[in-house]
Amino acid sequence: MSVANVAAPVNGGEGAYVGYEMWIRDLETAVDGIVGASGCLYAIRAELHMRPLPEDLSRDFGAALTAREQGFRAVSVPEAICYVPRGRSLHQEYRRKVRTITRGLATLAHKRALLNPVRHGAFAWMLFSHKVCRWLVPWALVAALVAIGGLALSVEWARVLLAAAGGAIGLAAAGWLWPDPGSVPRPLALPAYVVFGNVAVLHAWLRLLTGRAAPIWEPTRRDALSSG
Repeated sequence: MSVANVAAPVNGGEGAYVGYEMWIRDLETAVDGIVGASGCLYAIRAELHMRPLPEDLSRDFGAALTAREQGFRAVSVPEAICYVPRGRSLHQEYRRKVRTITRGLATLAHKRALLNPVRHGAFAWMLFSHKVCRWLVPWALVAALVAIGGLALSVEWARVLLAAAGGAIGLAAAGWLWPDPGSVPRPLALPAYVVFGNVAVLHAWLRLLTGRAAPIWEPTRRDALSSG
């Protein structure tokens, strides 16, 4: 399927992320099937949907994994277009990400047998690279910042990189603290989306590692689509 973000140009980073995600799913479809569906619109065989899944896990992510377990393949269909209004603010998007990633991590842990490349081949590799590697990126960024910070004491290029990272974080903070969170300027929205998107992943990991229950699923409140 294709997801199109519409409505006012708020939360500009979300549109870039959605476009990238859909491109990845098109590639996965061409190889061995997608590793997760979009909760806004997906279809699944009734017999697969009725298979038990703990309440604190992600239904859309779990749907593709359940299909694979039962010998089916989940695919992305470009002709199936879903129009989704963008989130009202970066703060709302942050809460949504923490909730969905916490549930996603728990779902992947529950379905971890699908990460076995001996049994699941290319699908296991795609699941690992798309989900596990993406969710490990924030930890790698933290480690890189610590390492660069240490090198900056004596190496010029490390000081330049550290200054650039500080600038990006500064722009992200400005976007996060913008007086009207629903109309953050694009030059601030993208770095804020990237930085706080990774912070949300760390937040989700901490919830999982500390044994806190995954948040109860609830739909993200979005503005209604214009009839024009």
